[in-house]
Amino acid sequence: GLRGIAFGNFLIKHAVAELQVEDLPLHTFATLSPVPLFRTWLQGLTTARRKELAGGSDLSPLQALEAPDWFADQKTCEKVRPLLLRLCAHYLLLEFKGEGAFDPVASFHLSNGASVGRINWLGDKSPKGIQQSFGIMVNYSYQPSEIERNHELYVKKRKIASSAEVKSFLRKKS
Repeated sequence: GLRGIAFGNFLIKHAVAELQVEDLPLHTFATLSPVPLFRTWLQGLTTARRKELAGGSDLSPLQALEAPDWFADQKTCEKVRPLLLRLCAHYLLLEFKGEGAFDPVASFHLSNGASVGRINWLGDKSPKGIQQSFGIMVNYSYQPSEIERNHELYVKKRKIASSAEVKSFLRKKS
């Protein structure tokens, strides 16, 4: 919602400051955000590139994603979940478009000092959520002591801060 708004950084810092004034024991602040271009990005890859990013895994489970209600079937979910989480982690942490992350929502949060905290499987089962990202949503984490460092790493070095959990998806065989 704040993409393209210059005062987005100000709003995030202001919200964090306001919550800290409440003297609550809060140390980390997080969003629950969509991944609007994930499906478009994935479908734009060649089969060879998908297989490479999947660590050589069998890609046939991805064919099930063409069914409109694939997410309602437990067996289908079990087959595609590890593969989609790995591909989404790659997309969020390693895919760039110009100077920023390929995903516009990711680019907004990362440029404001967030880290990729968690990838949420089927966090948005609405038709739009399924169409855009197979229902995947992301928590962007803002830790006040890390905001400036994360911002500098992202803007100057194109490095994306993320949790160990998110990084682990890149190492797992699907």
